[in-house]
Amino acid sequence: MTFRHLAINIAALMVIAQAGCVHTEITEELNAQAVRRPYRKILVCSMSEDPKVGIKVESILRDDLVPHSVTVETGRDLLYPMRERADGEVVAEIKKRHFDGILITRRIEAAVSSSTVKDVIFAAPAAHQRENEPVGSATDVQDFVSAYLRLLSTDHPASTERQLKDSATAQGVVGKEIEVHARADLLGVRENQIVWSTGGIIEGSPHRPLPEFIQSFAKTIETGLLQEKFIPADRHTN
Repeated sequence: MTFRHLAINIAALMVIAQAGCVHTEITEELNAQAVRRPYRKILVCSMSEDPKVGIKVESILRDDLVPHSVTVETGRDLLYPMRERADGEVVAEIKKRHFDGILITRRIEAAVSSSTVKDVIFAAPAAHQRENEPVGSATDVQDFVSAYLRLLSTDHPASTERQLKDSATAQGVVGKEIEVHARADLLGVRENQIVWSTGGIIEGSPHRPLPEFIQSFAKTIETGLLQEKFIPADRHTN
């Protein structure tokens, strides 16, 4: 084999490897509001109607943020036992626990086109929205708590088990890329409003494991929070 043929083969393998990867492209971002930073305690919550996916999203986000000296709790761990309580009581409990922010990811229904599959992991930004207000997002802490408790009321207790099969794959069509429109909003508890948002498209093969799609967007969220200084840049290891 000549050097030229070797180079061509290596280039071909690199293309194949890249084609199999899951990546996120940011499509929009709401500039951070002028608030006190960094946030030291964050509640992460997925609005996925699939409880298993919701648990997975929340746990991956938690694991990504904890190394930045941030105390992180997941919504399903903290709020599931409170799902029968009045909204006002839960809001008071969140404030009592001194959370700085609530990180929310959202979802839409799946839709199949001739070339892409939009999955049901996160939520897509709507085409029409008022300036600086992400559509479909909670406008304040009370609004979020009401929506999240309604979501939890449909969860079956068994769905809160932490052990999930990492081999589960995202819904897709053989031979087509999955295109996931993702959105995350950071709701400031003290400010009682959305202080930062990001939206993007996650793309990858339908044969890739579901956690890879979640992890790709989680890393995008982590990077955005770092850039806006909502979480400290320093990382610690256990």
